[in-house]
Amino acid sequence: MKPLQFDNNSSTSQTGHLHQHASYHPIVSLLISLTITTVTILIIGFFYLFFTFSIEGGQPLNEIENQHIQQFYISVLILAIAFLVAKFYLRKGKKYTALGILVLPILLVLSTSNYLLKNNFNHTPFSKTLWMQSLYKPEKMAKTLVREKKLIGLTRTQIKDMLGKGSKEYGDIGTGKSEIEYLVLNDWTMTVFFLKDKVIASELRLPYHHFW
Repeated sequence: MKPLQFDNNSSTSQTGHLHQHASYHPIVSLLISLTITTVTILIIGFFYLFFTFSIEGGQPLNEIENQHIQQFYISVLILAIAFLVAKFYLRKGKKYTALGILVLPILLVLSTSNYLLKNNFNHTPFSKTLWMQSLYKPEKMAKTLVREKKLIGLTRTQIKDMLGKGSKEYGDIGTGKSEIEYLVLNDWTMTVFFLKDKVIASELRLPYHHFW
């Protein structure tokens, strides 16, 4: 009787064949990792909105611009973590999984950096002609006036000559405090604060129902 013999090559071939069937198709791996990354980013976004959303009269310009900076840093942090996870999968030869992990974080960084540069770092010279053309004033022009404190120290007469009549005016004869509001494009409201007819502050604010 001949002893039983095992074909090692056949066994190895079958194991490899089973392993091949057990692994996902590259496109499926890409879609799975992309979906998981999307859900993770949405969850992070939900908690960010939950902790930063305010209904107390809306948000002033400086708070919103600070949020733009925070969003940029968060997106960079997400990309850094995604890069480390993708590197782990690349070492295991799963390049499509790594690609699915990196796509959205890269797009997120590009989006937040573009939005930051577009909205936080701009200077628009004041043009009285353009300002007076409509009830809703130019957004970037109003942002420059507030951000660079161009109105501080001016008198009420100078403000009305420069900006025209506001949409609303408030005043308290007893305290000498007063305000003039101007409607600005994209739901902004610019308020100029006076003390004894001299500008002491200016503010640009979004209503509470505006989402960022």
